[in-house]
Amino acid sequence: MIDDNISSIVKDIKNRGYIALEDILLRKESESFFIEFKVTENVDYTSQRTLYKSDRKNLAKAISGFGNSEGGVLIWGINSSGNINDFAKALIPIKGVDNFKSLLESFIKLVTIPPHKTVENFIVRKSSKDKDGFVITIIPKNDDRPYQNINEGDYKYYMRAGDSFVPIPHGVLQGMFGRSPQSNVFWMFNVGNNGIPIVTTDQSIKLQVGLMAVNNGLGIAEDIYGFSRAFSPGDACTISAQISDAENYSFTQSYGIEFSFMSKQGFRLGYKQRSQMLIMDFELMPPFDKNFYVEMLIGAKNQQAYDKLIEKTPAEMKKMYEECIIHPTIDTFTHLWGGTDMLKVKK
Repeated sequence: MIDDNISSIVKDIKNRGYIALEDILLRKESESFFIEFKVTENVDYTSQRTLYKSDRKNLAKAISGFGNSEGGVLIWGINSSGNINDFAKALIPIKGVDNFKSLLESFIKLVTIPPHKTVENFIVRKSSKDKDGFVITIIPKNDDRPYQNINEGDYKYYMRAGDSFVPIPHGVLQGMFGRSPQSNVFWMFNVGNNGIPIVTTDQSIKLQVGLMAVNNGLGIAEDIYGFSRAFSPGDACTISAQISDAENYSFTQSYGIEFSFMSKQGFRLGYKQRSQMLIMDFELMPPFDKNFYVEMLIGAKNQQAYDKLIEKTPAEMKKMYEECIIHPTIDTFTHLWGGTDMLKVKK
């Protein structure tokens, strides 16, 4: 996920491409806390089999420095002024840019400990016919911090200070990352029948969705809690739920299809571990005269909770139903559920 601090920069370049880079030049944009300009050691990467030494060095420092700070964007192919306030001076496209991007991606996991897992690279060209271009490297901050630069035996931790990458003093490093790793428990959905709705003989649509907690943080997750509630879009529809892990969770049921849950004492989820606590069954059939509504929340001790709200109008339900009766596919679930997007609940 791209941090809010750099999302506007990335969105502008992705939407406007080469014109956005020209505008950076025209307004003499300076390097800043969130943006860095670099020119490759050799502008021709057409037949190169590895990254040049200075390019590896710049990549490693950027991943460590931006990753240990608030994230940032490294633009390859913009020359800066070299003054105290480095500003964009010239666009210098990279020949063999596809090969350069491929080499960048092969080195990402080799230049820091731990490897940064969410670095993204994309190419910007002046036109679709051009074989040369620019590479935008997006480096978010991440829960795996701190990142140690291990390229060429550097073994330093970097941070972003103004428009530069500087080594982090030991005392500052303790203050920044001395706390214990945090958990990051959020929803994952396990859909029956490989996500394809079942159309019954009486022309109803059946879906079964397992609600699963998954911990993507390095800390151990404890006191996992949350709720799930649902309201039917019509009298011919049925929504029910069944508990699938009473051994590890305590449940409270109210108002029909509303379950609150809390993990039992001693139950914990480690990194990448998951557990399914509820299964929701939906049988949908017209007429639809009310909104389809599902709300879910999940959190754990010492972390923000995640919320997901699904609401579809009767017209949306009717359209989805008619398409599914003719050709049931996994897209039906995606349209109904809205994918796996979730929002953090503000403290």
